[in-house]
Amino acid sequence: MQAVMTSVNWGALAQMMTACSAIAALFLAPRLAGRNEQRKLMAATQQSWLDALRSDVAELIAVWMQVVAIRERIKDVEALRADERERVYRTDHLNHRVRLCLDLSDTAQNELYKAISGYLNAKSFTELSDRRLAVGTAMETLAATVAQRVKSGK
Repeated sequence: MQAVMTSVNWGALAQMMTACSAIAALFLAPRLAGRNEQRKLMAATQQSWLDALRSDVAELIAVWMQVVAIRERIKDVEALRADERERVYRTDHLNHRVRLCLDLSDTAQNELYKAISGYLNAKSFTELSDRRLAVGTAMETLAATVAQRVKSGK
C-alpha cells in the first residue's frame, strides 16, 4: 500500500473557519445580547425594589424612634396628641407596606422582617440601639443576596 500525500489548501480552510465563526456569531449574538439585556432589566428592577424597601425601612425606624420617645414621656397612648398618634399609625402602615414587599419564604427577606418586628417591639431607647443595628445588618444581607442573584442571572 502506498500512502497518498495530499496538500492542505490553507486558504480554503481559513475561509471555511471564518464562515463557521460568522454563522455561529449570527446565532449566538442575539441570544447573548438578550441575556445581557434581561440581566440589566432585572438588575434595574431589583435595585428599584431595594431602594424603595430601604426608604420604607429607614422611615419606619425613624418614626418608631419618635414613637418610643413619646411613649417614654407619656405612658397613656390615648393621651397622645393627634400628631403624635399619627406617628403610631404611620409606623403601623410602614410595617405592613414593608411586609407586603417581602417574600417571607426567602431566608434573607424573612430575617429582615424578624429584625423589624424585634425593633418594633422595643420599648425603650436602650433596646432600640441593638435592634436598629440588627435591622441594618439584615438589610445589608438582603442587598448582598439580591446582588448575587442578579449577578448569577436568577
